[in-house]
Amino acid sequence: VGTKIDVSFKLPNRDEPIGVKAEVTWVTRGSTGRTESGMGVEFINLEESDRKTIEALIQSYPQIPG
Repeated sequence: VGTKIDVSFKLPNRDEPIGVKAEVTWVTRGSTGRTESGMGVEFINLEESDRKTIEALIQSYPQIPG
């Protein structure tokens, strides 16, 4: 937690990858009752246009009630 990393990823609604710096905010190694390891990151220098592209993709998915 706290480690800064460079991240690059592609979205299905965009041809070019998004490159951004991020900070690791949480890590689980499977010992917390979860079956899979994982981590969460916070984007540090995400461009406004990239943020809007990500938000539009999220909004395009059906909402799950509850």
